[in-house]
Amino acid sequence: MTLFGNKYRAETTRKKGWDYARGGKYFITICTKNHICCFGDVLDGKMILNEIGLIADLFWREIPQHFENIWLDQFIVMPNHIHGIIGIKRLKPEIESNGVDVCPDIVCPVDTLHATYLNDDKHNTKHTTNHENFIKNEIMAKISPKPGSIHAIIRSFKSACTKKYNELGLQWIGWQARYYDEIIANTNRLNQIRNYIIFNPDNYCKK
Repeated sequence: MTLFGNKYRAETTRKKGWDYARGGKYFITICTKNHICCFGDVLDGKMILNEIGLIADLFWREIPQHFENIWLDQFIVMPNHIHGIIGIKRLKPEIESNGVDVCPDIVCPVDTLHATYLNDDKHNTKHTTNHENFIKNEIMAKISPKPGSIHAIIRSFKSACTKKYNELGLQWIGWQARYYDEIIANTNRLNQIRNYIIFNPDNYCKK
């Protein structure tokens, strides 16, 4: 995605091998389902939020209250999407990930492992079952979002908004399943994205 001539894409843009709980700055775009306008409208270059949009705005601001080492930079709720910069504070060097994904791609499906370990020792069913369960738990831990990761934050934000909308009986269309992210490489890129977010309502009106 260039900044930002094309529509933010629906497909995942996860960087392979990157630990998304690692310290850094991330540019996030979350869209409503089918890009339907739910959060309000842009009038005279300003975003006017409706009730659904105000809740999304509030819950985004509250993200740091629910996740340690998280801070927010520029963000905006637009009619059918949210742009925001999320920062994860860097941990001490001795305990921060080296950037290698702690959740590598799983190349052996659970069912295959299940069959392999059940057939390994017919005379030690209890031991085999325990070992099998351990392996399954290990796999689930690897494919589950890491606490404090970008994916965990976005998933929690979406869930909290949806729950509140349902509680209030608001007509909510739902979220697009995936979201766009970019690992912000340097200060120049950070400032470029900040300006894009700030002027997003103006650019929206020019479409």
